[in-house]
Amino acid sequence: MTSIGQDSSTRQRRSRRDLQSPPHDSNTTVKRGIKKGTVPNSSPNLAEVKKKGKMKKLSQAVEDLAMGLQGLDLIPKTRLVVGTGLVFDEQLNDFHCLWDDSFPESPERLHAIKEQLILEGLQGRCVSFQARFAEKEELMLVHR
Repeated sequence: MTSIGQDSSTRQRRSRRDLQSPPHDSNTTVKRGIKKGTVPNSSPNLAEVKKKGKMKKLSQAVEDLAMGLQGLDLIPKTRLVVGTGLVFDEQLNDFHCLWDDSFPESPERLHAIKEQLILEGLQGRCVSFQARFAEKEELMLVHR
């Protein structure tokens, strides 16, 4: 048989098959292998699985954070101070970047900021705190 003969016999088989199938109704869509009116047995796609995984991780992180907060004593023993916090430490006056002379953090920069706050009358409106080392429990609230 030639390739032309194969094409014509294939066309005949297709046309016979088309005659046997019911006409397509554009208002309904029926997936192959699923009977009309039944709920398809759908398996979750990759995006849904990823979303569920992210939600599970997020809920676990929230639970961990809540447990960490429960362990802290958040009830102040003294009067609660409200306002913008300002922390200056005298040790910062000794800081110099040994390997980069143009490094922006320097005692001069911090002194200029403090002087400007005083000139603008803003230092008196801030709540001053003494710098201290953070406790491990405090760091673990935001660093894992």
